[in-house]
Amino acid sequence: MIHIILLILKIIGFIILGILALLLAILLIALFMPFKYEFSGGFHEKPDITVKLRWLFGGLKVQAAFKDNTFGARASLLWFKIFDTQKNEVEPEVEADAANEAVVISDADILEEAADIPVRKEPTGSEPKPQKEVSQLTAPPKPEKVSAEILPNEKIKQEKKKKEKTPKGPGLFQRLSDKIQGFVDGVGGKVESIENKWNSLLRIWNATCTQNSIAFVKKALLSILHHIRPRKLRGQIHFGMEKPSDTGKILGYSSMLYSWYGDNIQLIPDFEQSVFEGDLYFRGHVQLYIFVFWALRGLLNKDIRKLIKYIKHIKNKEETLWQ
Repeated sequence: MIHIILLILKIIGFIILGILALLLAILLIALFMPFKYEFSGGFHEKPDITVKLRWLFGGLKVQAAFKDNTFGARASLLWFKIFDTQKNEVEPEVEADAANEAVVISDADILEEAADIPVRKEPTGSEPKPQKEVSQLTAPPKPEKVSAEILPNEKIKQEKKKKEKTPKGPGLFQRLSDKIQGFVDGVGGKVESIENKWNSLLRIWNATCTQNSIAFVKKALLSILHHIRPRKLRGQIHFGMEKPSDTGKILGYSSMLYSWYGDNIQLIPDFEQSVFEGDLYFRGHVQLYIFVFWALRGLLNKDIRKLIKYIKHIKNKEETLWQ
């Protein structure tokens, strides 16, 4: 009996290990299997752009294209289509044509429907209209006469109310001075709050943890950009402006990035006409582990955690001061 129980536990342990190994394999594939991207575009009077994304050796494919002023996209996982916008655009037109063909009304149907409609007879003018009986007509009630004794009493009361003096409010000058004083107090309070917030921001910016956190973020961004940069790049751009001086300025600014694109992109300036056309192609890959790596390093960074606590402390302090 004990051997059977141990055998069952052994089988359950192997099953759990197999599930954990499978989950670990899926996690490693998701982190280290690259997403490959590809871009190819050209502009010759009209834009022609195609973007492709592949993952898991083409198991997941996403493609988007903009051509002849129309946009289309499709995606597939293994042998199953996830969506296809081009098919969705064609299907409504086919359904509309089928609906137009199905709804056909013949003249015989119209005549049959007209025959079934009942004819309504209009009353002639010879029939006498019913008249109201004289007994039903009642005279309007006569207004009651107001006694002459009540009117003098009301006049006396009105005269007494007029004679009573109402308390006078503050004068125009006093009200104007109160409004000016309230406006000045409000502006002073706002200026003081803005000054306190500015001083708090300066204290946060000049803190050592803030400067170290900024240096960490710069390092992380440069590492991510280096990782996702295109591995292959080629292109040709023919450009020109109305003023030759503007064309020279653009050429000068683009030469500052020569170390990045090198001989892969050919720039052809045109100093005689205004023109912009060319072709561009690049591809590369992205792995998710780079984002997870820097996110974990950011959570474990002492300066970032200290900066977050410092910001919360200052925020809570200001809230208690201004409540």
